[in-house]
Amino acid sequence: PYAMELMKSKGLVVWLKVEFDTFIERCGKDPSRPLLKRSREELLKLFEERSQRYAQAHLTLDASLKPEEIVEEILKVCKKG
Repeated sequence: PYAMELMKSKGLVVWLKVEFDTFIERCGKDPSRPLLKRSREELLKLFEERSQRYAQAHLTLDASLKPEEIVEEILKVCKKG
């Protein structure tokens, strides 16, 4: 909780939300991420716990959007101030 509050006090925090299976597809085979060597059940639990923290971001966007759409949404929020 402290880290999120610190980030939020410094600027806009954006969470690019992704489904668990998509996350595993993208990151699960990366040998530089030893945390991902846990069982699927352990990873799901950790994913859900972290998702609750990340949901406190100023802005949550669907990571399946096109990069241009993500940028557009972030810019809208930045322009509002």
